[in-house]
Amino acid sequence: MAQNRNISDGDIRNMILKQGGVDRCVLCGKCASVCPSFREFKKEVFSPRGRTALAKAFLEEKLIPGERYLETLSCCLFCRACEKACPTHVRPGWINQLLKNLPEFEKLHENILPVLQMDQNNPYPESLFRRLGWKISPISFEERFRESAQELKTGGKLAEVVYFPGCIHNHVFPEAARSTMSLLEKLGYRIMIPEGLRCCGAPYIYAGDLKTARNLIEKNLRVFEKCQDKTILCDCAGCASTIRFWSDLFPEGSEEKNLAENMAGNAYIFSDFLKKFSPSIFSHIPDLNALKWAEEIPCNGWALWLCSECPDMLDSILKRIDKYVAEKKLENLITEDAACYAFLKKNLSSVKIISLSELLENNL
Repeated sequence: MAQNRNISDGDIRNMILKQGGVDRCVLCGKCASVCPSFREFKKEVFSPRGRTALAKAFLEEKLIPGERYLETLSCCLFCRACEKACPTHVRPGWINQLLKNLPEFEKLHENILPVLQMDQNNPYPESLFRRLGWKISPISFEERFRESAQELKTGGKLAEVVYFPGCIHNHVFPEAARSTMSLLEKLGYRIMIPEGLRCCGAPYIYAGDLKTARNLIEKNLRVFEKCQDKTILCDCAGCASTIRFWSDLFPEGSEEKNLAENMAGNAYIFSDFLKKFSPSIFSHIPDLNALKWAEEIPCNGWALWLCSECPDMLDSILKRIDKYVAEKKLENLITEDAACYAFLKKNLSSVKIISLSELLENNL
C-alpha cells in the first residue's frame, strides 16, 4: 500500500466540488427542516442550503470569508441529517468539514487542533480526552479482552465478525465495550479484534486535519486488509459512519480507495447488526416502554463540545434535552454512539445514560 500522500488546497477544492456537489443544490430547502443549527438560529446562513451557497460563492472567488461565515461553519454539528434529506445528493456537512482544511478557515480550529496534533503519532487522541475531563483507563479494553477470530454460526451460515471498539469505549468507557462482548457471547458469537487498530479519524476530520485523519485511516486499512470481506461491527455510530466514507479521502483508482470502498458495505452499527443477524433480541427486554427520540432535537451537539465551538448553541441544546427528559419522565436515555454516550454522561445528570449493548446485555 502506498505511503500517505499530502492533500493540497487544490485537492480540497476539487473534493468540495466533486464530492460535496455544490453545483447540484436546487434550493428546495428540505435540508433546512432537519438542520439543528437552522432550528436554533432560524436564519438562512445557518441552514445547509445557505452554507452551500456561501461555499459556492467562496470557490468562485466572489466571497472572502468573514466572522459571520466562520460562525455559521462552526455551528454545523456534522450530523449529516441534511445529506439524507437532500434529493439531489448534495453533501453540506462534508463540504463544511472540507472547508475547515483550507487556510482561509484555520481560525475555526485554532484552539482544538494544537491539542489533537499532540497525539498525531499516537493511536488515539489522548490529550483531547484529558482536556475534556475524561479518566483514561490504565488498561484498554482491547488489551484486556482481545480474542482470536473464530468461525461463527448465524442462521446456519458461517460468519466472522471484526469488532472495532473505537477510541472512547476502548480507552475511557471499557464497560460499554465489555457489555458488547458479553452480549455477543450470550448470543453465541465470537469476535475478532485485530492488532494495530487506531482512531477512525473522526476527531481530526471535525477539527480540519485531513492529513492526520488520512494517516490514521491508512494504518487502519493495512490492518483491515487482512480481514477483507468480513463483517465489521462498531458499537459507536460515529465510528461506523466515518468508516463508511473513508474512501472519500483517497484519489480515484488508488489501492486505499478501493479497499475502503469494499470495507464500507461491511461496516455495521451495532443495532443494524443485531436487526440483521439476531432480530429477536429486542423482544427479550421485559416491561420496556421505549420512546423514539424527539425529532425536534435531532442531535445532542457533542461535536460542538468536542471542538469547543458554539457554547451558546450547545447550552441551548442541553436545556432542550433536559426539558424533554423531564416532560417524558424518562428513567434511561439509550445511545449507540460513543461520543454521545460520553458527552451526555458528562453533561446531563437528570437521567441515567446507558449504551444499547448495556441495556440488552443486562436484560438477557
